[in-house]
Amino acid sequence: MTTTFSVPPPPEEYLPYASLVDNLVLGMGAGWITCYIGLSYRAMKEKTYAMAFFAQCSNISWEFVYGGLIYPPHNSSELASFLGGLFFNFLVQYTTVRYGREEWAHSPFIYRHFGKLYAATITTMIIGNLAFAKQIGTYQASFYIATISQLLVSVGCLCQLLVRGATRGFSLKLWACRHLGSACAAGCFYFRSQYWPEVFGFLGSPTMAWMWGTAWVADIAYAVFFWRFQQQEKALKTK
Repeated sequence: MTTTFSVPPPPEEYLPYASLVDNLVLGMGAGWITCYIGLSYRAMKEKTYAMAFFAQCSNISWEFVYGGLIYPPHNSSELASFLGGLFFNFLVQYTTVRYGREEWAHSPFIYRHFGKLYAATITTMIIGNLAFAKQIGTYQASFYIATISQLLVSVGCLCQLLVRGATRGFSLKLWACRHLGSACAAGCFYFRSQYWPEVFGFLGSPTMAWMWGTAWVADIAYAVFFWRFQQQEKALKTK
């Protein structure tokens, strides 16, 4: 049985920015959904995956809990974006398990149990999401864990790129979509923390700023290294 998490009505100071925040939420959803579709397509085409293991597990477990199935958001724009993200992230998960195990041919255990490892980790993270929501409340937990997931995506994908030293499974266009979605989310956090501090003041805390700042630096570094590896791959093809 689902339980909608809600918040008190916004103050007058927030109302002039309400439609802007709703549009930022929709932009966030559009950016991430486009990225998910591209990830799935390239996974099928190139027989690989591009979303790092723990980043994917954290992402889909958050969307499962807060994307409408257990704790639906009170905001209709958020509900549409989160449900859309969850649907297409299931496609990412399927293509990852279906084609991604070849990346682990050097590790027989992971190769054989690739899908089971995802299932166990996602289940564990769903339980963790529920436990955190029980401890501090659903809406605070949703924002904190969303930010942790953002950090895992940015840092995890950067580490994976550096370990592989190759651009397979991804593109700078998909990076731009992902970065746009994340930037829109950061905008939502800013306006809510500044103009609705009674409820969302924690979004502007030093911890949140550190996580977003670290994620942003890692995301920019990803684009720089991706471009560099891409140029190296093009140079090898012309030889």
